[in-house]
Amino acid sequence: MLGLEEMHKQGVIHKDIKPHNIFFDETGYLRIGDFGISENSKQVKPNTKQGSAGTPPYRAPEVTLKREHEYSIDYYAVGILACRCLLGFHPNS
Repeated sequence: MLGLEEMHKQGVIHKDIKPHNIFFDETGYLRIGDFGISENSKQVKPNTKQGSAGTPPYRAPEVTLKREHEYSIDYYAVGILACRCLLGFHPNS
């Protein structure tokens, strides 16, 4: 969560938080990777509809419905990821 908070302080919306983009570095810390579709809200206003946004099972409803979205879409994906870790399955399946 600290990495996500720091990204958001810098104005970055990752837009594709999922298991394949979270990994351990050589020191054992969790890291976030793959910023291929991320947005910089300092260049693009937050609450944007622009660009693609993530992997469907981890995508926030407002993105799927093509509504305005902001940093909260990353936290939604983290919540889905946490449910999968705790429950062993996707909460919407």
